[in-house]
Amino acid sequence: MRNPIPILLVAFASLAAPVAAVSGAPPPANLKSEASDLKSQISNLRSQISNIRSEISDPKSEETVRELLVPFGDLSVLLEGDPNRVLLSREEYDALLAKAKKEAEARAPRQALLISADYDAKVGDERAEISGTLVVSVLEDGLHAVGLDVAGVGLRGAQLDGKGAPVGLADDGRLTLFVQGKGEHTLVLDVVAPLQTTAARQVLNFRLPTPAPARMRLTVPGDVEVKSGAPVVARVFDEAAEVTRIEILPARGDVSLVMTLNSRLLRKDRIVVARSVFLDEVTQAYERLHATVSMAVLHLAVGGFRFAVPDGFEVTDVRSPNLARWAIVTEGNRRILDVRLRDE
Repeated sequence: MRNPIPILLVAFASLAAPVAAVSGAPPPANLKSEASDLKSQISNLRSQISNIRSEISDPKSEETVRELLVPFGDLSVLLEGDPNRVLLSREEYDALLAKAKKEAEARAPRQALLISADYDAKVGDERAEISGTLVVSVLEDGLHAVGLDVAGVGLRGAQLDGKGAPVGLADDGRLTLFVQGKGEHTLVLDVVAPLQTTAARQVLNFRLPTPAPARMRLTVPGDVEVKSGAPVVARVFDEAAEVTRIEILPARGDVSLVMTLNSRLLRKDRIVVARSVFLDEVTQAYERLHATVSMAVLHLAVGGFRFAVPDGFEVTDVRSPNLARWAIVTEGNRRILDVRLRDE
């Protein structure tokens, strides 16, 4: 049995002060002594209450369940008193009691999310066809919307678990997938991305959903290399098929994958980018032309360069860190400056 907690109600203390204030007379001496005794009693009671509270343990740990044993023949007396009463077996009662005490299950921080992505890209003329297999994990029951970070590509098809995927555009214009049912679901995307080709490189721009474990395998015609845009995991040139197979780790957001040109298809072509700066010195006696020509060799090695010499000019000096020799040759009515370079 729990110890009783004494409670003291003091009512006259709040009444004595107003009476003295109204009358204006000083309180009698016996009232002061009674107030002092009362304060002492209150202090003692507070100390006792504090001690009693410290002795009382957690009520949950000492919760007592009382059971009343009633003869089966007398149950009608209890059941007839309230029509809402029902007779249950011990097993049914324990099951209902366990459900009543069951704590609410912790909800997942995200109801549905992408957990992996695997892409295969085939680079062709002016475009790349990309097929992606994504795994969507649903952690809660109901219908959920999963945003797909897709941009810079054209969506040709989408399948969820082998059927047409329910996709749409959100208010912000982002592609959204609707999925329901706990567990993992497989989403297959078929997209196409434009390929930009210049005289020196080919660039593939895209944005695709990229969870942490995301990989992309590219198949590119010819012998090419990735210059920038994504870390390269592996690169293999298949000489028989004349294709390069590259595995990269795409980053989140916009990806600009820069690759070299197909050297196998361009092995007969030579590409050189020339930049020239001319300084013309004119005096009363002569005219001198200073020409600085920078030659950037992009494809295939070169052993020298040829320049046409304008009429009326004589070449007096040629300088270059890679210069082997130079000479003036005549071809028909033209004079040609033939510059030969050292082999390095």
